[in-house]
Amino acid sequence: MQKAQSYTVRFIPRSVLGYDELAAEIARDNPLWDVEMIKSVLLARDKTVMQQLINGNKVTLEDAFS
Repeated sequence: MQKAQSYTVRFIPRSVLGYDELAAEIARDNPLWDVEMIKSVLLARDKTVMQQLINGNKVTLEDAFS
């Protein structure tokens, strides 16, 4: 008797975006905001979220993740 094969979905992204790329995307839609300022805000947000998680708090960003 042969065992049925199991399958899993594998997500393969078109590209990988980091802070620089995300900041450039946001700046393109918001030309009054400087790319470096946006990058600083993204980094500050991540640092703050990380600290809150370390402190045992739950962080929920609506329509993003929890």
